[in-house]
Amino acid sequence: YIPGVTPDDKQDTPVAYDVVANHGGEGGNILFIDGHVEFYKKAGYERIIAPYKNRAIKVEVNPGGGG
Repeated sequence: YIPGVTPDDKQDTPVAYDVVANHGGEGGNILFIDGHVEFYKKAGYERIIAPYKNRAIKVEVNPGGGG
C-alpha cells in the first residue's frame, strides 16, 4: 500500500503492489488510482514502483485465513 495517494493524482499513479516473489520472480501486479490492475515484468514493475518504495507500507493478506 502506498499512503498519501489521492483521487487528484494522475490515473497511472500506483496505490498498491504485490511482491515479485509471488510470481516466481518474473514480475508483479500493480493497482493504480483509477482502479485497474496490471501485471508488469520485473524491469517495468521496478521502474514504476521505484519512486514510491520508500513510502510504501507492507500489508500482508492471508487469503486462506478465514474470518
